[in-house]
Amino acid sequence: MSQGLLLSASLWTLLAGCPSSQNRNVVSVPCGCTIVVSSVPPQAGGTAFIIALMTLPAADWNLYTDRLRISRLLPTDNHAHFINQLYNSPLFIAGQGATGIDTDEKALKMITGFVESLFAKQNHGIYLVSFRHDVEAEENVKIGTVSVMKGDAFTVPDIGFALLPQYTGKGYAQEAGKAMMEYAMRDKINGGLGYDGVFGFTSATNVQSRKACESLGLELRGIYPLKVFGGGKSAVYTVKGMDKDLRKYGVEEQRLEE
Repeated sequence: MSQGLLLSASLWTLLAGCPSSQNRNVVSVPCGCTIVVSSVPPQAGGTAFIIALMTLPAADWNLYTDRLRISRLLPTDNHAHFINQLYNSPLFIAGQGATGIDTDEKALKMITGFVESLFAKQNHGIYLVSFRHDVEAEENVKIGTVSVMKGDAFTVPDIGFALLPQYTGKGYAQEAGKAMMEYAMRDKINGGLGYDGVFGFTSATNVQSRKACESLGLELRGIYPLKVFGGGKSAVYTVKGMDKDLRKYGVEEQRLEE
């Protein structure tokens, strides 16, 4: 394990007041990160180092845009009911196909299993998108989901989103997607995920999804027979500035078309 970043006495004082910091091993700080540190504070003559930093969004993690609130998708009856509603909307089925999640119980099982395992493994996954309230509200109006997920073959995640039909065409998907891409590429020390890029994957024939990628400012890098999607023709998009050689990020297949 690398030596890490030297902790100042003032930062150590901050950590000392955070939850789970009595042994100075695992500390949750206000930015939403978890810091693993050594055990001897500077005040005692020792040297404290950050030896690991992980972005582990808590259940009350939130990211706000001008109009939206992005939060963890949680294993609750309320969130399960919404996912059942979203996944069985005509627009979702037309673009993604039927998922087989057609009851609240199945939706809850999906969140408890798949979604929670994503966060445990990757520290990110599927998030809930709601309207933002400037005043405290018992419940925000839920409009869709946005996802940041990384396939095992890749070194950076891909962005995805889904909205209820009545909330499309108003720029909400772009607003949520751009906020999450910024979060994904923000340095870990500043509360982000620390990735050096973000993909957008969609079927080469899915015109609507391709337009959605372009609306996020993603650049088309070509059509590839991605194995992760069964070898079918996939349009591969990336954020600007990613290396021209996509093998750096785990795309090993040969490009079929520009």
